[in-house]
Amino acid sequence: MRIYLVRHGQSTNNAEQPRVADPALTDLGRQQARAAADALARKNRQFAAIYASPMRRAIETAVTIQAALNAPVTLLPSLCEMNGVHWDVGMTREAILNEWPGLILGEGISANGWWTPLEGFEEMEAGYRRAAVALRDLRSRHSHDDTIAVITHGGFGTALIATLLGLPPASDELFLFWNCGITRVDLRREHDPEDPARSVRLTYHNNTAHLSPDMIT
Repeated sequence: MRIYLVRHGQSTNNAEQPRVADPALTDLGRQQARAAADALARKNRQFAAIYASPMRRAIETAVTIQAALNAPVTLLPSLCEMNGVHWDVGMTREAILNEWPGLILGEGISANGWWTPLEGFEEMEAGYRRAAVALRDLRSRHSHDDTIAVITHGGFGTALIATLLGLPPASDELFLFWNCGITRVDLRREHDPEDPARSVRLTYHNNTAHLSPDMIT
């Protein structure tokens, strides 16, 4: 299975505008998303599905990419950023479908939102356990020959790659992601849970060739 990991486009928080729990994309972020969509479309592959975090910046990026790939978008709470939306609960099922009626909502997105607010921070070990759950879920949904896109976040993207390679929890900047940088991971047919790295090829990481220098953030 081929997985193209994409960090969302620049958000208003990334641009150091007044911080909010669930920020939208900036104008630059939308341009980055369109550039990533075009880059993925040029792969000349049939994408079986697009998966995205249910955070607004990831949804907006995923919907832009969907227009180029013509693949269904499923929102999975397990793909959200480390620490989720902190003190908030995230968008409700009704709010998401009112704005993006064609999306598929994964289990856990309810009338009350999708995140249980934290008193503090999500411990890194907990975020890595969540990454392992997300990866098992993706494997269970697809055959070895499928190609999928996963729209997620910088910190959680690190957790996904490290988990695939069998690395222990470490800094969330271990694998740097620029906004709309693209990472390709190939999962081999035989999965060895005792030695995960044998089952994985990190083909490239954080490719930004599709972004002009003034678009890299």
